[in-house]
Amino acid sequence: MTITIFHHSLMFLLGLSFGSFYALIIDRLPLAIINNHSIKPIFIAHSRCLDCHTRLAWQSKIPVLSYLYQKGHCRYCHSHIPLQLLIIELISGLLFLGCELHYQNNTTAFFMILFGSAGLILAIIDMSYHLLPDIITLPMIWVGLIFNIMTGTSSDLNSSILAVVSGYVISASISLGFLWVRRKPGLGLGDAKCIAMIGAWTGLETLSHIIFESTALAACVMCLLVWLKRHDKNQPFPFGPFLLITSFIQLNYRYP
Repeated sequence: MTITIFHHSLMFLLGLSFGSFYALIIDRLPLAIINNHSIKPIFIAHSRCLDCHTRLAWQSKIPVLSYLYQKGHCRYCHSHIPLQLLIIELISGLLFLGCELHYQNNTTAFFMILFGSAGLILAIIDMSYHLLPDIITLPMIWVGLIFNIMTGTSSDLNSSILAVVSGYVISASISLGFLWVRRKPGLGLGDAKCIAMIGAWTGLETLSHIIFESTALAACVMCLLVWLKRHDKNQPFPFGPFLLITSFIQLNYRYP
């Protein structure tokens, strides 16, 4: 019993640590892409305060605890630290712990953590920048196919390959068609690649359900935000988060 609690606690702490790294990627990757800079510094540059640019000491990089101890402010310039950092760390910790508890198969748990982590990063970047970076979506297509090879059957793999191709082709065609007719972007090509990524993990049949459910959910949320005057209906609305949340739920039902 004691060993089990220790193991679960270790997984949660590991998730918190990775969550801190995910927050770093979410903060740096979109700006590097938008400004056409190298992404290498994202992984090797030291963490600094966003306002005073002071290099953070190790005490300021402890997940969750440093945020709470410093009351959400930089210890050097006392500027406000975004609450998003704390939320990302907690979600990541719960993701690691939840997958470890939910899946009896360690291989499945590992891959679900990978998918959930990529989904978390992509969803927040899309909400903030309307961007779904290829550097995440394209490699995750291959990871999804490997996942099906290791945990599924040949029919699952064939369905996943078909879902990747058809998901991207159909989505990209809709995107280009909307652009041609309306003279403004509708479904972005980043969304098309995200759909292809999801298809690699779920297969064709499940992908069709995900697209339908996420579209309905996104439409409901958008209508609510427009009604509350929190969103302009003529402005772009991120579709990626709804795709990723729905797909993660579907995968959890598929692999209990």
